[in-house]
Amino acid sequence: FEFEAYEALDPLGAAGVARYLASSAFEGVGETLATRIVETLGTDALRVIRESPQRLAEVPGLKAAVRDKLARSVREEYQ
Repeated sequence: FEFEAYEALDPLGAAGVARYLASSAFEGVGETLATRIVETLGTDALRVIRESPQRLAEVPGLKAAVRDKLARSVREEYQ
């Protein structure tokens, strides 16, 4: 059978979001940084990144280059 459409769903819970952010889909983000992102932005971190990417500046230790790449990658994942 064929799909006519699909909807990407955010991972559930803090651990799920951190694990997703630490995956190979997001270059430069490892487990420690992913956990820090979720601790700073909350369990809806992916929505926050999509809607207000400037909030990534609040994450301690997140370099500007990684921040920009992450924001771009998250938006692309959910287009």
